[in-house]
Amino acid sequence: MKTTVAYLFGLVGFLLQGGAVIGLPVYILFFGGSAWWMLAFFPLGFVGMIPLSIMTSMLDSAKKG
Repeated sequence: MKTTVAYLFGLVGFLLQGGAVIGLPVYILFFGGSAWWMLAFFPLGFVGMIPLSIMTSMLDSAKKG
């Protein structure tokens, strides 16, 4: 159960980073979005690291015990 929750955290982090790093620039370049959205949502890539680090620590603790 703990590994399932850990992978869910990882999925959330992956989606946040993917939206900020890939999805938002594609929206701006191909669908005519404003470049100001890039400045507003670019920090999501860094916020996405938080659930990924939680996932890593949960998986490490699940392996140990």
